[in-house]
Amino acid sequence: MWGNVKSKLSDVVTQSVLRAEYAVFTAQIESEKDELTGEIFFKPSCEGSFRNEMGQWMDAVFFMQVDKKVTGEKDYKMLTVGDRRQKAKVRIPSHLQQLNPVEIPDFGELTKKITQSVAAYGNSAQAIQTNQMKEERDGKVTSKP
Repeated sequence: MWGNVKSKLSDVVTQSVLRAEYAVFTAQIESEKDELTGEIFFKPSCEGSFRNEMGQWMDAVFFMQVDKKVTGEKDYKMLTVGDRRQKAKVRIPSHLQQLNPVEIPDFGELTKKITQSVAAYGNSAQAIQTNQMKEERDGKVTSKP
């Protein structure tokens, strides 16, 4: 039975990602204590192997965190880089990635940073290609007999 549920869920995720420019999935987090080391890990609250495979389907996985400031106010953070205890990642080439390991949880700002980075890279790649073409053109010497 679990295989059927996992297969259907995989289909839903795949179809969502194919049909929408952005697909956002959320998961409740639960803590899990390693009995050998006593270390606490934060994982999605779901059953079976799916909890460990879920992030493989996504281009970005963020871990949202709330801390308290010295003043007592809540400090909301979005981790873009994970560690052993919580998972987070962004699957875009590192030369395009302009994200800090900890960001303000605002998807509009996040999208803007990535879009600007892609545009800047595209412009610099185009300039490099244009220069290479000019050098090739200027380097060619046509000799007449």
